Amino acid sequence: MSQRITPGFSNLVKQVKLPASTVSKPQLHKYTLHCQFTKNNTHFTLCSHWEDLNNKILTSPLSTYDDKFAYWLHLPSKVEFKLSTGPMGFRKANRGEYEAGFQTATKCLGQLYTQIRRDKNLSGSGGNKHVPIDIVMKDFGKGRTAFITAMNGKEGCMVRPYIRQVSDATALKFGGVRSPGIRRL
Repeated sequence: MSQRITPGFSNLVKQVKLPASTVSKPQLHKYTLHCQFTKNNTHFTLCSHWEDLNNKILTSPLSTYDDKFAYWLHLPSKVEFKLSTGPMGFRKANRGEYEAGFQTATKCLGQLYTQIRRDKNLSGSGGNKHVPIDIVMKDFGKGRTAFITAMNGKEGCMVRPYIRQVSDATALKFGGVRSPGIRRL
């Protein structure tokens, strides 16, 4: 990648070269489990967020506080796994039921614990550091109750110590388009 230097300002731009011994690998910063509970289905997506301490934004003396804050606010992420009720064997209307949500949540928590154990060595401190998990829930389907029950039960006991934050991202309606009328049979 070539660097453009504006004439007259070339004396202000300095290349910062780090010795090979100080160059570090990206470190696992946190996990985010995105949960969407619609009335017809339940979806789980686990993303891992990585911090690169050798990033040009962090190492450049010309970077402002706002640039560094924006980097930490939106760390590079990677989708580790996606899971929904369909691949678990539930078809058609059964995908929106409590049992489908509970079985999917149980499988998700099992995969999450496996992922934590596998990536514990990547956390930067030889496996002693707990990688925190943020849970973001959206909507109010039957799977939400099933997920909370699974988290509080024996299925979630191995993952619970890693959870740092649980938040709700459900969109609230203020004004907007009028909703369709209630269905009457």
